[in-house]
Amino acid sequence: MDYAAVEEGDPSLDTANRHMLLMLGALIPYFLGMFMRGGQGGPQGWPALGVLLLDGAGLLLLAAGGWYGGHLVFHHGVGVEARGAEPLRAASGRTTV
Repeated sequence: MDYAAVEEGDPSLDTANRHMLLMLGALIPYFLGMFMRGGQGGPQGWPALGVLLLDGAGLLLLAAGGWYGGHLVFHHGVGVEARGAEPLRAASGRTTV
Protein backbone atom coordinates (compact mmCIF):
# COMPACT_ATOMS: atom_id res chain seq x y z
CA MET A 1 0.00 0.00 0.00
CA ASP A 2 2.19 2.80 -1.26
CA TYR A 3 -0.77 5.18 -1.10
CA ALA A 4 -0.25 5.52 2.64
CA ALA A 5 3.35 6.59 2.02
CA VAL A 6 2.37 9.51 -0.26
CA GLU A 7 2.64 12.68 1.78
CA GLU A 8 0.12 15.53 1.78
CA GLY A 9 1.00 18.12 -0.85
CA ASP A 10 3.00 15.65 -2.96
CA PRO A 11 2.33 16.18 -6.69
CA SER A 12 1.62 12.47 -7.10
CA LEU A 13 -1.30 12.61 -4.64
CA ASP A 14 -3.83 13.71 -7.30
CA THR A 15 -2.72 10.91 -9.60
CA ALA A 16 -2.89 8.42 -6.73
CA ASN A 17 -6.45 9.54 -5.91
CA ARG A 18 -7.55 9.15 -9.53
CA HIS A 19 -5.93 5.71 -9.71
CA MET A 20 -7.66 4.57 -6.53
CA LEU A 21 -11.09 5.91 -7.56
CA LEU A 22 -10.91 4.38 -11.03
CA MET A 23 -9.85 0.97 -9.71
CA LEU A 24 -12.56 0.97 -7.05
CA GLY A 25 -15.08 2.34 -9.55
CA ALA A 26 -14.33 -0.58 -11.88
CA LEU A 27 -15.85 -2.90 -9.31
CA ILE A 28 -19.30 -1.35 -9.76
CA PRO A 29 -20.02 -2.42 -13.36
CA TYR A 30 -18.66 -5.92 -12.71
CA PHE A 31 -20.75 -6.21 -9.54
CA LEU A 32 -23.91 -5.09 -11.36
CA GLY A 33 -23.16 -7.39 -14.29
CA MET A 34 -22.82 -10.32 -11.91
CA PHE A 35 -26.41 -9.83 -10.77
CA MET A 36 -27.72 -9.19 -14.28
CA ARG A 37 -26.34 -12.55 -15.41
CA GLY A 38 -28.97 -14.28 -13.31
CA GLY A 39 -28.86 -17.99 -12.63
CA GLN A 40 -27.24 -20.85 -14.47
CA GLY A 41 -28.97 -20.14 -17.79
CA GLY A 42 -27.55 -16.64 -18.13
CA PRO A 43 -29.23 -13.60 -19.65
CA GLN A 44 -31.03 -13.68 -23.00
CA GLY A 45 -31.80 -10.78 -25.33
CA TRP A 46 -31.46 -7.23 -24.04
CA PRO A 47 -30.11 -8.21 -20.60
CA ALA A 48 -27.23 -9.96 -22.36
CA LEU A 49 -26.39 -6.70 -24.14
CA GLY A 50 -26.53 -4.90 -20.78
CA VAL A 51 -24.06 -7.37 -19.30
CA LEU A 52 -21.69 -6.86 -22.23
CA LEU A 53 -21.92 -3.08 -21.88
CA LEU A 54 -21.24 -3.28 -18.15
CA ASP A 55 -18.24 -5.53 -18.79
CA GLY A 56 -16.97 -3.04 -21.36
CA ALA A 57 -17.37 -0.17 -18.92
CA GLY A 58 -15.47 -2.14 -16.27
CA LEU A 59 -12.70 -2.85 -18.77
CA LEU A 60 -12.37 0.84 -19.68
CA LEU A 61 -12.22 1.83 -16.01
CA LEU A 62 -9.56 -0.81 -15.32
CA ALA A 63 -7.51 0.33 -18.32
CA ALA A 64 -7.68 3.99 -17.23
CA GLY A 65 -6.81 3.06 -13.64
CA GLY A 66 -3.91 0.94 -14.86
CA TRP A 67 -2.62 3.86 -16.90
CA TYR A 68 -2.70 6.08 -13.81
CA GLY A 69 -0.92 3.33 -11.85
CA GLY A 70 1.83 3.19 -14.45
CA HIS A 71 2.06 6.99 -14.36
CA LEU A 72 2.55 6.82 -10.59
CA VAL A 73 5.42 4.38 -10.95
CA PHE A 74 7.21 5.62 -14.06
CA HIS A 75 6.61 9.38 -13.79
CA HIS A 76 6.37 10.02 -10.03
CA GLY A 77 8.46 7.06 -8.83
CA VAL A 78 5.90 5.92 -6.25
CA GLY A 79 6.82 2.47 -4.95
CA VAL A 80 10.25 2.52 -6.59
CA GLU A 81 13.28 2.12 -4.41
CA ALA A 82 16.45 4.06 -5.15
CA ARG A 83 19.49 2.12 -6.34
CA GLY A 84 21.47 0.83 -3.41
CA ALA A 85 18.63 1.50 -0.97
CA GLU A 86 17.24 -1.00 1.48
CA PRO A 87 14.22 -2.99 0.15
CA LEU A 88 10.84 -1.67 1.27
CA ARG A 89 9.32 -3.46 4.25
CA ALA A 90 5.61 -4.16 4.51
CA ALA A 91 3.75 -3.78 7.80
CA SER A 92 4.07 -7.57 8.24
CA GLY A 93 7.86 -7.25 8.16
CA ARG A 94 8.20 -9.08 4.83
CA THR A 95 10.30 -7.58 2.07
CA THR A 96 8.37 -6.12 -0.83
CA VAL A 97 9.94 -5.69 -4.25
